[in-house]
Amino acid sequence: MPPHVFGLGAEALAYGRFARAAGGFELEAYGRIALPEGLFAPGPLGGPLHDPAALREPLAELVREAGARVSEASLVLPDAWLRVAFVEVGELPRSSTALDELLRWKLKRLVPFRIEDLRLAAVEVPALAGQEEPRRAMLCFGIEALLAQLEALFAAQGVRLGQVVPASLAAAAAAYEVTGGPELTGLLIAGEEGYALTFLQAGDPVLHRYRALAGSSGGERLVVRDLKLTHTFLGERLPENEVARVLLLCPEKAVPAWTESLGLAFDRPVVLLRREQLPLRGTLPEAALARVAPLLGAAIQEAA
Repeated sequence: MPPHVFGLGAEALAYGRFARAAGGFELEAYGRIALPEGLFAPGPLGGPLHDPAALREPLAELVREAGARVSEASLVLPDAWLRVAFVEVGELPRSSTALDELLRWKLKRLVPFRIEDLRLAAVEVPALAGQEEPRRAMLCFGIEALLAQLEALFAAQGVRLGQVVPASLAAAAAAYEVTGGPELTGLLIAGEEGYALTFLQAGDPVLHRYRALAGSSGGERLVVRDLKLTHTFLGERLPENEVARVLLLCPEKAVPAWTESLGLAFDRPVVLLRREQLPLRGTLPEAALARVAPLLGAAIQEAA
């Protein structure tokens, strides 16, 4: 993938450029600009920009300060905006139109969103025990109106977005040295708005959960209950594969609470994700690892 990666959320726009270094990648350039409050329309999947011009100048500034020509880049979005779901399928149609119709029909039965408003991308992943159909696909989906706005804004700066990925899957790719083994490994990324929990085996996602936390009541008790339900599902669908460990990536002040919740739910070691577990070399500027890891993961992935 291109070495240029942008990360966008409701609060800020970030940019990172990565170069191959001895045994890994080095963060050559990094920048982050705060965005005005209320820039994006509210909604369970985020929403379009109220004023696209308000994002135009921060984007232009980061492109100017990149220190290299940026013609192609990846974009990392919050898991709240770019969701993940799994569907079981039989034979996959050869026609792209027929495949899109099939996947939208499958997704419509799983999510409460207007399927017509969504953009979908899919990749086949290993099947689980007890499936009714022989094949399994992982879908990423987001609001078409928002994604089209962002693509147009980047194109106006001469930047083509070739990969748009949720933060959790990008971070999981960055932690491949841990998640790429045969053991079932979880990665939980948490923020104030919610958390995303991904379980991987041999680098393949087998389960993904996103839960919004802002405005919810019940606190840690409901979080633990939800995590325990996830553990039960894994035990039913992957009976021969016990969870080996759970990685945690969150703000430092939240580490004790999440460590306790994950320990109660999975009764397995909770490992705080650190830069030593990532192929990240050289010095790290004043950027929290939670911000850099997803950018790194987007940069080191390879296109088939």
